[in-house]
Amino acid sequence: MQDEDNGQEGGGEVDWREMRARLVAQEQGLKGSSDDGEWVYNAGQNVERGCLLLAGSANRFGFGLRQQHFHKCVMLVISTEAEGTKAVIVNRPSEKRTARGWPVLFGGEVRGFTAPPGDQEWTCVHCLPLPGGSPRWGRAVLGPWRWLSLADAEALVDEGAATPRDFWVFCGFSGWGAGQLQREMDERASWHVAAASAPALGELMRGAAAAWPGEAGVGAWTALVQQMGLRPSPVGHVGHLSDRLLRAWARAELLGDDRQRQERTLAALARAAARRAAQGEEVGTPPGTLLRAALPSHFILRQQFLHKAVLLVLRDEGEATVAVVLNRPTANSVVFQAAPNDAGDAGGGAAGG
Repeated sequence: MQDEDNGQEGGGEVDWREMRARLVAQEQGLKGSSDDGEWVYNAGQNVERGCLLLAGSANRFGFGLRQQHFHKCVMLVISTEAEGTKAVIVNRPSEKRTARGWPVLFGGEVRGFTAPPGDQEWTCVHCLPLPGGSPRWGRAVLGPWRWLSLADAEALVDEGAATPRDFWVFCGFSGWGAGQLQREMDERASWHVAAASAPALGELMRGAAAAWPGEAGVGAWTALVQQMGLRPSPVGHVGHLSDRLLRAWARAELLGDDRQRQERTLAALARAAARRAAQGEEVGTPPGTLLRAALPSHFILRQQFLHKAVLLVLRDEGEATVAVVLNRPTANSVVFQAAPNDAGDAGGGAAGG
């Protein structure tokens, strides 16, 4: 769907969305429309600007093993254009701040927290009344909700036209190329689509931003799933492994200051190197050494096969250390084909591995 933004508040847009919500409520017997204007309903696969995307849980682990930030996330679609779709995650508050001290939410992995400072993209969302439909207040999303850059939001605050509390600030975003999002919904049921009214969106945004970052917005996702009448798979149940991985990700990415954490890590490595040098220890890890993954594990979010692993060092040649994991048996097997001997015989054998 191509975005249409004429700089107005979108009164006509609200009318047809409200009308559609009332029809859905009548047909499905849902609480899709109410007197206070707050409604949310399952929109099937109808992705449009201003809709919400909820992470699906049809796969065995959902997004728990990789891309944990997507597990039980709620995204607001801010742009649907011919070249693709753009959205920000609205239920991932963090303890991070902008240079001016404004609270920041994790908006997505693209140009997000892990990108170099110069490559990060900052998006601000607000629902302020528009003075004369000025484009300086950003592009339309849904009803009075609009989005603009952090620089433009700061300029409005400097002019006294707004305050920092008027904006939700997101670092990073999520994006799909043309047809990519639809394929993810068709092939893997990765996403549920929710249509929501502007007041319901405001309630979601305020509640999600005020939540404790370590909770990772699970409460907001659960509430919306219930409103939509969805029945999540076991992956969606509270306390599933994917939930624990998501909270581990939240502790690593949303709490505290990355720079301070990196400085502490580098300082610890420097102290360890100095200690080994003072004790006259050899550099390197001799063959035959057994290594045990440290706890708390640094492999819980990535390379999970190394979590609580025991490794045997085979060789250490300076440029690289080669080791094998001893405690990860599998049901796989390999077949070894022996080379022909001098008499022309050939032999074979099989071994489990």
